[in-house]
Amino acid sequence: MIHIKLISYWDLPHQLKTCLLYLCIYPEDWRISCEELKWKWIAEGFIATKHGSLYQDAESCFNELVNRRLIHLVAADGFEKKYCQVHDMVLDLIISLSDQENFATILNSICNSLPNKIHRISLQSSGHEQKGVIQAITRSKLHVRSLNLFGETKKIPPLVDFQSMHVLDICVNYESWENKDIRNIGSFYQLRYLRIQNAGITKLPEDIGKLQHLETLDLQDTLIQELPSTTAQLKNLMRLFVRFKCVLFANMSGSMRALEEVSDICIVDNPEKFLEELVHLTKLRKIMMTGSWTECYGERLASYLKGLGNDSLQYLFNRGQIGEYLFSDPCSTFPNLQNLVLVLPLMRVPKGMASLTNIIKLDIQVRLFDDEGLHILMGMPSLANLRLDVLDQLAGALTISRNGFKLLVVFHYTINADGTTGIKFAAGAMPALRCLELTWKARYFPLRTSDGADVGLELLSSLAEIQVETSCYDATLDEVEGVEGFVAKAIALYPNHLQIGLSRRHEEMIMTTEKSENEEEESRRRARVISFLCTASYDLLICPSFPPQ
Repeated sequence: MIHIKLISYWDLPHQLKTCLLYLCIYPEDWRISCEELKWKWIAEGFIATKHGSLYQDAESCFNELVNRRLIHLVAADGFEKKYCQVHDMVLDLIISLSDQENFATILNSICNSLPNKIHRISLQSSGHEQKGVIQAITRSKLHVRSLNLFGETKKIPPLVDFQSMHVLDICVNYESWENKDIRNIGSFYQLRYLRIQNAGITKLPEDIGKLQHLETLDLQDTLIQELPSTTAQLKNLMRLFVRFKCVLFANMSGSMRALEEVSDICIVDNPEKFLEELVHLTKLRKIMMTGSWTECYGERLASYLKGLGNDSLQYLFNRGQIGEYLFSDPCSTFPNLQNLVLVLPLMRVPKGMASLTNIIKLDIQVRLFDDEGLHILMGMPSLANLRLDVLDQLAGALTISRNGFKLLVVFHYTINADGTTGIKFAAGAMPALRCLELTWKARYFPLRTSDGADVGLELLSSLAEIQVETSCYDATLDEVEGVEGFVAKAIALYPNHLQIGLSRRHEEMIMTTEKSENEEEESRRRARVISFLCTASYDLLICPSFPPQ
């Protein structure tokens, strides 16, 4: 197997060999963010552009390595962030090749022999077990291009005057790290990629503004409350990620005109000024905004986002209310928008969403769902992944016909309405659907004696996986088992093999028999009181002389 993989390696173009070797810096079984990997390749200078976009070429390299089975994709997280891993056998091979070429130096609990000149470092242990490691790194600081710290790393060399450093990735667990450990980071004049994942870091040094080549600044997993004002001097910064509730200053957005991705814009010191500056970010591809201040400036913010939408906006994560403004016009256009997440409910599916002809992934919650809303969604020709959460449905189960969702591969449907399964499938519906995820509330699920054919799962010709989650909140055990029994009957009708997953949410909230009987008795008592009041009101109406009690 090693011999076969070695042949595969020598068959790669030079650029792909370098990109593959770089994966040796990650610990065994490490889940690697696909986006992080591509931008590290760019920062290291591995990508030579052929199509005018470094990112597109990095993506092409990544896809080529996936297609050649040298790296493989793994499950995404809650925000659909994609990850990849390297098989142990491939990792052993590229570590061996890296040692031969002095490409990277891996420092872990195993005693490593250190080269005289170190180019890239992956520090995967505290460093206490290895004599001379810190001194060797310090001696090579003029040559080190990449420093990656993982896992249990405690002790590090003094971070100062690494003048050739392009990538600094601090991904460690220990909170014993302090702000002083990164105080000289402004001396890394060539730095292009900086990520810090450590709860001990609460403040960036003021000289961060000296990093004029910096392209990625990722501080999501720190306790940094606000960025220093000098951050506005980062003229070449393309990607900025800060933790939830980190304060951003309004002048930053206007100064950093190269920004392509920003997350998470939660708190800004001056919303009015921020919106004025936002219009200058014409290169923005991805933006995540969760701050409640966006509700107060919804109409103005929507106007600016529409301007960005006509330029390059591909990904938008925002509160639901902004959707009412963005898509109120049936003719609104976002020609490049591919991924839309609205985290708070819309009243209905806006008519303007019918213009989202290039949308690939959509995640929305709606209060009222009807046939009109369904047809708007079915009319999106490029939609491949839909997460739809319905709070109430104006009719019974809606039928998905063969006329829409032609390319939909993943469908996650949550129905909270009373007395309906929410959805049915007609013959020929969703011909490309591979994964169906349904969430039902057992308390509101309609009592049925049918064989499960009402849903029409058996009509989904390409279905390979179904995941059903039952919300047990304030439901009886009989109601929960009733939902699961209905699902089992529906699945039993499917002619082919299915990968099935059944789960329960809030299982601890299932009502006991005693609690259920008490609630039923309370319901009957309330009904008697209402009946009495209605009768009393009627008597008072026809007998106005009846003395009040």
